[in-house]
Amino acid sequence: MKLMKAAQFRTSGYFAPGSEPDLASIRMNVEQGIWPGTATKGLVYVDVDAFEALVRSTKPKAPPSAPFNPTYRR
Repeated sequence: MKLMKAAQFRTSGYFAPGSEPDLASIRMNVEQGIWPGTATKGLVYVDVDAFEALVRSTKPKAPPSAPFNPTYRR
């Protein structure tokens, strides 16, 4: 278990540049149990090892394929 402060986690490279979540969003995700970690009155820590495992276990879904329509013309 490797805990990282929310401010450090936000800029540590887990998110694409420009799409980093704000600190309130990180706190909300940890408090609701969406992301692993602990949230106290003033500090929020994210469990980086468990977060990496969570990201690796989540497979992106392929978009649904469009049904074949032979009468469709461009």
